[in-house]
Amino acid sequence: MSSVNRFDPPARERVIARLEVVLAARTDVLFAFVFGSVLTEKTFRDIDVGIWTTGSTGSTGSTGSSTGWI
Repeated sequence: MSSVNRFDPPARERVIARLEVVLAARTDVLFAFVFGSVLTEKTFRDIDVGIWTTGSTGSTGSTGSSTGWI
């Protein structure tokens, strides 16, 4: 069973801003959006992020992996 998380509004905005910075640095990301309960509820289990890509691996100076921790 997954745990339930809680953000106050400033923490939520910091996480979304961090996602924006990391994803904006990728050349293969055309746009991304956050959706789901993290935006509308006081508690949530995960952060839903939709990402539209070019289909090629972006250059970020990282491992080149398309998955990982932000």
